[in-house]
Amino acid sequence: SRVLAISSQVVRGHIGLSAAVPALQALGHEVWPLVRRQVPEATLTIVGPDPPASVVQMDREITVTGWVERVEPYLERARVSVAPLRFGAGMKGKVGESLAAGLPVVTTAVGAEGIVAGDPESNGVLVGEDAGSLAAACVRLLQEDALWQRLSDAGPRVIGSRFGRAAVSAALEELVTAEAAARCEPGFRAKEATGPHFLAFWSEAMRRALEGGAAGDWRGGAE
Repeated sequence: SRVLAISSQVVRGHIGLSAAVPALQALGHEVWPLVRRQVPEATLTIVGPDPPASVVQMDREITVTGWVERVEPYLERARVSVAPLRFGAGMKGKVGESLAAGLPVVTTAVGAEGIVAGDPESNGVLVGEDAGSLAAACVRLLQEDALWQRLSDAGPRVIGSRFGRAAVSAALEELVTAEAAARCEPGFRAKEATGPHFLAFWSEAMRRALEGGAAGDWRGGAE
């Protein structure tokens, strides 16, 4: 019954980031005691570099690893990943990383931003906004095998379909092609910026933009 809390950008970031510390303190002081009341054998591990004393000293029964070489072993051993973020912006890497590994996530609406679309459970996530609801979600995943399996299966599927290499490549090409077509000379055909000429065209367009060249001078296609 292992629960895992990952700090922002495990290898490259820091637990000391402003959004991470309040979240981990709330987890240790407010959420975790409620989980342990119902699942006494549950363990909590907090992974990430540079943990402040306020996190390290929360509870002797909470393991705080500090920096780790690889987070994958912790993802593989955990039953639940929890990210009780109260504020923050952008996509949360720890949420996506956990889902991609088939590890169900308990988080807040803030933590789900940018990743969860529609029903959270169909994305591999349970959402709560206070200590009671976050703890209840953790307990459900620790005790309900069918729920855990459903969310575990959903996470990699969602991450792959929305953020996998093919999905991101297609979205990027569409975005860049549309931008290129809007900026190039009249009569430019968007398809000329794709295929074998795409990278050469866009590299030249970006070079001209960085040098201050007029957008209207950009040419479609590359010889």
